[in-house]
Amino acid sequence: MNIQSRVLLAGLLAAAVVSANAQTKPAAAAAQAQARQADAVTQKAEALTVEQIGESKDIAGLTRLSEVYNAIGDMPRFTRTVQRLTELLPDSGQLKLQLAMIYASQNDKTRAYDVLVRMQGQGYGYDISKEPRFEPIHGTKVWDYVVANMQANAKQFGEGTNRRGPLRDYLNQMNLRLEDRSSQPLAILVVMQTGGSAPRQFRNYSTLETMLREPLMSSGAGTLPSTERS
Repeated sequence: MNIQSRVLLAGLLAAAVVSANAQTKPAAAAAQAQARQADAVTQKAEALTVEQIGESKDIAGLTRLSEVYNAIGDMPRFTRTVQRLTELLPDSGQLKLQLAMIYASQNDKTRAYDVLVRMQGQGYGYDISKEPRFEPIHGTKVWDYVVANMQANAKQFGEGTNRRGPLRDYLNQMNLRLEDRSSQPLAILVVMQTGGSAPRQFRNYSTLETMLREPLMSSGAGTLPSTERS
């Protein structure tokens, strides 16, 4: 290799290094900025008291706080945050189940059983028998009772098809079961709570007709010519 070729190769290598550094610096700066932002969020979360968490009505903020407290292992604040979310979203079975798991992880059988017994009594159906996070509360008659009744609640009745639709329980997509009865009319009753903090949730039902129409149309069950509201 002659001198001119060596000089050209050295120049190309130097240019490649400069280009790589130029591309690495913005990525590194962005990562550092994200780390600083995460640290700031964690510091603000750690500054909150359990009482302040219990007074919050910001569902999105509480959800973010629960993720932070869970990540840093702050169980008292994590527990209170999930408790508060279940208070603001009392119809969310997923949140109640998570709260029961938190109590179980703390070996708090009394509160874990209380949540689960209430859930099975309200008709929630889950198979919790193989959930490892409930192992600390295994081995009692109450546990066996809850497992059996939740499994019974989860059993399907009649013929039909399970479909994943747009219906959600606290951001968790739920199964929608449609009965194959093409020769019979279909009636859907939607019951909404109007007391307490429920009116703040009404905006979430502004597209109720669309929510119902989509799974019905995709299943071939028919159409919704009109929606009555009272």
